[in-house]
Order: sequence, then structure tokens, then C-alpha cells
Amino acid sequence: MKKLKADLQEHIKEYKAEQENKRLSMNKQIKEQRGQITDKETQIQTKNQQLKATEDEYDQKLKALQKVYEEEQKKKNQLEHEFKTLKQELEDIDVAFPKEISDFKNQIV
Repeated sequence: MKKLKADLQEHIKEYKAEQENKRLSMNKQIKEQRGQITDKETQIQTKNQQLKATEDEYDQKLKALQKVYEEEQKKKNQLEHEFKTLKQELEDIDVAFPKEISDFKNQIV
């Protein structure tokens, strides 16, 4: 009976030691996984910051390009207006010039 009791106590001791080792091993794995998660979170934050910086840079470039586009659009509109004005003046000259020539001829004659 004593041998059985001793064997049982030895078995319980081994079982507890085995469970403690498993617990320590799992805690170590959990700690490692938490470290990996923290590393990944840091990487994600860094990447998000880089993306935000890139986005801000592109927004600034886009605003600058938009300003240049608007200026060029104004120039285009101004040139189109000047073109229409010159075209009208040329048409007016075509109409008025023959009349002026005939008036001049009539003055001479």
C-alpha cells in the first residue's frame, strides 16, 4: 500500500511538473506572439504614417497642378477672347475697307 501511495504521489508530482512545463511553454509562446503582434502593429503604424505622408505630398502636388491648370485655363480663355476680338476686327476691316476704297475713289473722281 505504501508503495502504491508513493507511486501515486510520484505520478502526481510528475504530472504537476509536466503541467507546469506546459504552462510555462504556453506562457512563453503567448509572450512571443504578443511580441510579434506588437512588432506587426508597429510596422502597420509606420506604414500608415508613410502612406499618410505620401498622400499629403500628392495632395500638395495635386493642388499645385490644379492651380497651374486654372491659370492655364484663364490664359486659354483670355487668348480665345483676344482671338475672337481680332477675328471680328478683321471681319470688320474686310467689310469697311472696300467701302473706304470706294469712298476714296469717289472723292478723287
